[in-house]
Amino acid sequence: MSKKIIIFIILLGSFLAINLFIFKRHENSLINSAFKGRIDSLEIGDKGIPSVYVNGERFHLTVLGREFNYTVKKGDFILKNSGESKYKIVRKNTNRVLNFEF
Repeated sequence: MSKKIIIFIILLGSFLAINLFIFKRHENSLINSAFKGRIDSLEIGDKGIPSVYVNGERFHLTVLGREFNYTVKKGDFILKNSGESKYKIVRKNTNRVLNFEF
């Protein structure tokens, strides 16, 4: 093999390894987070990523996407336990339970 191909393979492998590491670290931080309470406010970022404020603290919910954006409202109750990839939402007026998982 030529030097260029070897360098390309090394660079590509490094790029993929770094991205996998960053993804896993982010995923672990999401799984280890825990919160519960009423949603004080809901923001949708430029890329469609929802964030909620619960008890004055902001939580980015990058993995939930559009389905979450259009069903969850201010005043709904949200629960996320540490070590789980599930979010439980209880709608404000109807007490309907919504489950989201990443």
